[in-house]
Amino acid sequence: RAGVAWIFSDTIGNCINQGTTTFNSISSPLIAEAIALRAGVLSAVNLEYPKLKAFSDNLTLIRAINNDM
Repeated sequence: RAGVAWIFSDTIGNCINQGTTTFNSISSPLIAEAIALRAGVLSAVNLEYPKLKAFSDNLTLIRAINNDM
């Protein structure tokens, strides 16, 4: 089981929205991080945010997203 969270902030760093959810049967920290990123992106889509910058401290995930593995 893994709990994931995301925070949306404006250009000066003020929190404008946040969310959390839990998932069962998460097999690794990398999968949990990827699911958290996906949940945040889906939330941004649902809120109709026109722009999004995503950040992660998981270098393996960032490399996979950027096809740099």
